[in-house]
Amino acid sequence: MKTLLEACDDRAIQIFTETRDDNYRRTDRLFAGLMVFQWLAGIAAACWISPATWAGSANRVHDHVYLAVLLGGALAACHWSWRSRAPVHGRPVMS
Repeated sequence: MKTLLEACDDRAIQIFTETRDDNYRRTDRLFAGLMVFQWLAGIAAACWISPATWAGSANRVHDHVYLAVLLGGALAACHWSWRSRAPVHGRPVMS
């Protein structure tokens, strides 16, 4: 039979763990959203700052625009997949 103090300690540990995990999930969701925002901002910056390269009289889309879309998307996707696999234990990856 547990004493009242032991029962309170167990409940306090349970409440603490639930609150901490909820806080971790909200923080991870926030940073995952920020990763997507960063990716979209990188694409916008690449398109706005210098979207085209000129070789003589011909122009084409500059390589850094493609890199912003592909490489930035790959990095954001990695963070999203790590977040979905281990929402609480993937925290070091997200940071």
